[in-house]
Amino acid sequence: MPATQEHIDAQTPRLAFSGRGFWVEVFNSDVYDNWVNPIVAGNGSGVNASGGRMHGLPCSASIEIPANGLRRLRPRQQLNRARHAGPR
Repeated sequence: MPATQEHIDAQTPRLAFSGRGFWVEVFNSDVYDNWVNPIVAGNGSGVNASGGRMHGLPCSASIEIPANGLRRLRPRQQLNRARHAGPR
């Protein structure tokens, strides 16, 4: 049965984050190299962790994770520092 928008919205959990601010989605297993997935599920360029405390961490955010999906997020500040540090 195809997923409806209501079904998809119901599968958007809130996750705890260790810091406030924008977290960049640096990996999305729902996107494949050289293959166009017509129904990519993702968080655009990332998520804004601005929600309340959760699981002992200072903030939370809603994040889309499809079935069998994997996401890797990194705080924007860390990503910017890594880019400016250059090769090691």
